[in-house]
Amino acid sequence: MEFSPDGRQLAVGTYAGSVFLFDVQDRKLIRTIPVYEAGGYGVFSLAFSPDGHRLAAGYGGPLNSRPGQISPGEPLQVLDVSTGAVLAKSRASSSKIRSVSWSNDGKILAAGDDDNHVAFRTADSLSQAADDLVLAGPVLSISFAPNKPIFAAVSGKAVVVDEIVGR
Repeated sequence: MEFSPDGRQLAVGTYAGSVFLFDVQDRKLIRTIPVYEAGGYGVFSLAFSPDGHRLAAGYGGPLNSRPGQISPGEPLQVLDVSTGAVLAKSRASSSKIRSVSWSNDGKILAAGDDDNHVAFRTADSLSQAADDLVLAGPVLSISFAPNKPIFAAVSGKAVVVDEIVGR
C-alpha cells in the first residue's frame, strides 16, 4: 500500500491483481484498476511518482504459488492515476518485484526483484535501462532520497547506498 505524495489518495494492491485507489479524506473507493489478469497474480509493491500522476506496480506472484506456474510477462507496470490506464510495462530479471521506487525528479524508476537485481529504468520508456545493480540476495526494499539523487537498496545480506548520477 502507498499514500500519494499529497496524502489525498491511498493505493492498495491486492492478491487478485488489482489496485484499489481510495480518497483518504472521504474514505471512499475512487476506482479499481486491474493490473494483472485475474487468477491470483498479486500486486506486491506500489509507488507513486513524486508528482502523484503515475503509480508503479510490481507483480508479487500468485497467491498459491506452484513451481513452473505462469507469471505475467511484464511484471513491472506504470499506471496513470487519474484514468487507471497502463502507461508502460516492462520485463524484469524476475517475475517477482518486491519493491519499486521513483527518483526524486520522477525520471528514474527502480525495481528490486527476487533474483537479486535492482533495475533502474527511465520512467518514460521502461524498456530502456538506466542502470542495473546486483545484490547478494533478493532485493527486499529500495528507496530514493526525497531531495537528492541517492538511493538505498537492501537485500538479506547487504545494504547499498549510492548516487544514481554516479552509476
